[in-house]
Amino acid sequence: MNNKNDLQAQREAAIQLTAGGTPTRTLNPFFGVGPITNMTTDEVDRRLTRFEFEAWLENNYQKLDDQGQKIGPVRLVNLTAVCTAVIRQIKLCWT
Repeated sequence: MNNKNDLQAQREAAIQLTAGGTPTRTLNPFFGVGPITNMTTDEVDRRLTRFEFEAWLENNYQKLDDQGQKIGPVRLVNLTAVCTAVIRQIKLCWT
């Protein structure tokens, strides 16, 4: 029963913290959960933010070969493929 009371208290605290509405946009648009879509004001802003994020990703993360040599930038599609594979493994573990 203690867990139920703890969860209820945490829920009520979260409701109080978000009673003022949605949070303001962070200074770093790439920070947080769902930064590409959740923290944008409209579709145009979402697309511009996504292009900016993809450029940042390609400039800051490089793919390396087995000898540590750069072979090109990491692209969003690479991350998507990795995430999809991880999700599949998690689903296999839970079934």
